[in-house]
Amino acid sequence: MNKDVDERLLDDGYFRHAENIIINTSEGSNVGAIEKCLSNKQLTNLYIGSNVETLGTYTDEAKRKLYWWVISNRGCYVLEYDIQTKVLYFLLQDTRTTKVLDLKRGNLITGIIKIVSETAGKDLLIWSDGNMEICCINIERSKKYAENGFEKEDIYLIKKPPIEAPKITMSFDEDYSNNIQDKFIAFSYRYKYLDGEFSAISAFSNYAFEPLGLSIDFDTNDNVGMVNRYNAVRVDFNTGDKRVKEIQVLAKESNSNNVYIVENFVKEKEGWGHNQIKSIKYSNNKLYNLLPERELYKQFDNVPRKARALTAISNRLILGNYTEGYDIKDQNGSPIKIDYNVGVASEKINIELPISSYIHDKWFVFKFSNLKKGNVLEFNLEIMSKWNTNVD
Repeated sequence: MNKDVDERLLDDGYFRHAENIIINTSEGSNVGAIEKCLSNKQLTNLYIGSNVETLGTYTDEAKRKLYWWVISNRGCYVLEYDIQTKVLYFLLQDTRTTKVLDLKRGNLITGIIKIVSETAGKDLLIWSDGNMEICCINIERSKKYAENGFEKEDIYLIKKPPIEAPKITMSFDEDYSNNIQDKFIAFSYRYKYLDGEFSAISAFSNYAFEPLGLSIDFDTNDNVGMVNRYNAVRVDFNTGDKRVKEIQVLAKESNSNNVYIVENFVKEKEGWGHNQIKSIKYSNNKLYNLLPERELYKQFDNVPRKARALTAISNRLILGNYTEGYDIKDQNGSPIKIDYNVGVASEKINIELPISSYIHDKWFVFKFSNLKKGNVLEFNLEIMSKWNTNVD
């Protein structure tokens, strides 16, 4: 096509004007060729109610798939259309009164990316609209959801860490040597989710250490009783919900920031159910892999509550124009005034202490066992004669 030359002077094979054409962008021999542009054509017969509004669209040109987000009087939907197979899939259908997929009219989907995996069935679709939390779904898994068959945890980008620290129980096992006798070790764990996301680590347990007791070596002035009386620790942890695929049990010594992976459990391989309490016995009898030090300081996944802009750069998710945190306000939107009083509270605790007594030089002498410095005792003393009469 040549618009610079008068149509009477055009060479053979050239033309001056054309409409409804596209330039072929393939990598084949026909690259740059002009092709006819097709008009709109109905591809599906889809009924999702009336008053339908499309809030966002995305095109995966490499895999020739279309995605769009729709709201109607009946519910909210995310759909995929495969251009090659001409098949339409519902990824999400939410027709509940209180919706999980809470799309709003006028809130356009302003940030959409698709993460393509080399492994089949692992592609992720991520979007944000500035209204609900940032969403992330596994495309193939979402096709298996029934209508309203998903929860917030199935579609939100953020993932829950274990809520509580693991419970520890110390024991002595004659089959183990004491490799923890001079170590203060605390335990934690974290989850690996279905699409490979790791949660933040849980809180750490108390240190697994109980000394033998006070025993002074007067030659060195060392307390040689300051060694662990136990040589093994049972660590109890929760297996997490149905979205958790693996559990990593972690350990950390008191004088180091190194966090060790004690064991990695795959729930399916172990035959474990969901939200069950399982345990492992730890004796520090092998070498362990290290977690990156930054994982120790990651107390939570810092994912904003809402975002308007979303993109990916060098395999990193970038969010912009976001909202994070919560204002301390009541249900009416008014600031909550924190009112409190500070005082000292004490409570008497009745403890029976082993006690012995004797008379020395007209003095009554009492000896208490297990009494620590700083303890205050209050007691009444009544002396009776051998004839059970009071003595003045």
